[in-house]
Amino acid sequence: MSFARCCCSLLALIATGCGNADDAQRLRPAARGLDAAGHMHPGPHDRCPVCAMPTADSLEVAAIELTDGATHYFCGTSCMLRAWLEPKAHLAAGERKVVRARAIDYFTGEHVDAAEVWWVAGADVTGAMGRMVVPLLGDAALTKFRERHGAPLVFRLRDLDAGLLQRATSSAPTGDEQR
Repeated sequence: MSFARCCCSLLALIATGCGNADDAQRLRPAARGLDAAGHMHPGPHDRCPVCAMPTADSLEVAAIELTDGATHYFCGTSCMLRAWLEPKAHLAAGERKVVRARAIDYFTGEHVDAAEVWWVAGADVTGAMGRMVVPLLGDAALTKFRERHGAPLVFRLRDLDAGLLQRATSSAPTGDEQR
């Protein structure tokens, strides 16, 4: 077999197997979950289950822990919010339920409970994946953020539904909205 033909065959084998291998790695829970204090510890092999991007070096890392202790890390908050709404689809969760979600507070860098923060979308803050959906802990942080960046869409995790997620992750919402 010629060298060129051998290379083509090898590339074809790799291409046909990539989808399954990538899905398996993408959906695999993190090697190290959240600790007792709720701190995130994404490792070098952890991938975002929504988009398959690496999570270890993400400044916007977020996490979801399921009832069996499995933890999934996300490249950013938008992907985490998608999985929050549809854990069966994005986490292969089956009957397992979400126990908690974590994010990093925009101002302090603290690992915080995603259910306790204000989420702001459509502001002028961008990250690796474009406009960020920003987690802010407390009313003072929200006020400070609004003064600096605006806050076209503000919500709590408990208010999140498919329509709100669509508005939060699309181009900047128009007008100041708060749910």
